[in-house]
Amino acid sequence: MDLDNTLINYDLAFLQGARDLGLVASDWRGDKKQIRDYLCLQDGGESQWQTLQGQVYGRLITHARLFDGVYRFLWRCHQRGFAVDLVSHKTEYGHNDSNRVPLRQVALEFLASHGIAPGEGGLLRGVSFENTREQKVQRIIENSYDWFVDDLTEVLADESLPNELGRILFDESAQGPRGGIESYRSWAEIEHRLLGAWTERELLALAETLASATVTSVKWATRGGNSGLLEVVMDNGKKSALKLYPEHTGHDRLSSEYNSIKVIKAHDACSSVPSPLGCDLELSAAMYEW
Repeated sequence: MDLDNTLINYDLAFLQGARDLGLVASDWRGDKKQIRDYLCLQDGGESQWQTLQGQVYGRLITHARLFDGVYRFLWRCHQRGFAVDLVSHKTEYGHNDSNRVPLRQVALEFLASHGIAPGEGGLLRGVSFENTREQKVQRIIENSYDWFVDDLTEVLADESLPNELGRILFDESAQGPRGGIESYRSWAEIEHRLLGAWTERELLALAETLASATVTSVKWATRGGNSGLLEVVMDNGKKSALKLYPEHTGHDRLSSEYNSIKVIKAHDACSSVPSPLGCDLELSAAMYEW
């Protein structure tokens, strides 16, 4: 998969950077695309955009975050034994960056801070940084991937890519397939397309991650797509409830529910409310008393 704007979401970083550089008013709001469209209407807008990119992919990367659902996708790939690489068109330094912040190094540090550093036992097999888009395409060809996910149509539509390569456009405004390229609006959709239903092995591993204990069995109680409720039996015979949540674009349902239950239990306000036992925001899952 691609890195910038596919795995890493820079919307907040672009907004912060545009404000810092005085390119927009302090109360201006918008995502990456809206900022670029706005700047392109201004004199010297393209140069301003390139300068902003250099800042965002460098010193302002701390304002970025992972796209919702991408960590869980990588975690499930790891559980299945599927190797995942990042192939990124990223120069060593940003445009017009007098501070010479090493973009590739800060990107690797960002990945490490989010628990997805490449290497043996990690969620990523490797990361390749290429100086040009043409070199990026060549790297994809050389590595003979089954699938490649990118946010840029021009990469996926490159005529030199092999016909057998599965191509997915990550586009939050996706309207469906185009010219042999599948397009999806979220990582939840990509997860469903490439990985499908959860396997028992994945569910056991997920339950043990949340419980920090040995699990003997998991069984669906209710389910819908990649969300639902499971009955978990521990090795001591005790039951717990494992809940999978949909991605939280617009509303973090997991945090709302889990933290609300913690408050209720802390005040002993309702004996019928199950005790919260553990949660993992990146995996969109929580465990409760059965």
